[in-house]
Amino acid sequence: MALPDPGAVLAALAREREKFPPVVTNDQCGAILNATALQFPDMGMHRKPASDNTARLPNGVTVNRNVLRYFPPGDPLGWWSDVLTAAGAGIATPHPPSWARSIDGAESFVRPVPVAAPAPAPPPTPTPDPPPSADLAARVKTLEQWRQTLRAVDLS
Repeated sequence: MALPDPGAVLAALAREREKFPPVVTNDQCGAILNATALQFPDMGMHRKPASDNTARLPNGVTVNRNVLRYFPPGDPLGWWSDVLTAAGAGIATPHPPSWARSIDGAESFVRPVPVAAPAPAPPPTPTPDPPPSADLAARVKTLEQWRQTLRAVDLS
């Protein structure tokens, strides 16, 4: 059986990590793992009761904040790897998985949650030109000044 390529997983983790600020929360770590797992068949996360080192997914399930799992069909245990270092400090540096055989079964495997892309921003509403001055007397005075200026021009 071929495990997911560590280089490809690392590249996906790095792309997802770049979408967040330098220091991330546990739930942001979960978002990085979730988005990465969506890119690979049979990849997911490790279910874990809520604690200081878990992340909450959009569907409310709590998972380990730094572990990816690979659970191919027919495999009773699957594989796991710690892929975000210093997640507890909010650094969450991606590194390639070094897949290890899991001792946990399917009950602890969590499939990634599809997340809808944000709706595109609506186009800006054009701002209309300001209406002409409502002061008719000022407009007439301006026109009279232009007329006098044009009369003074020597066209010969």
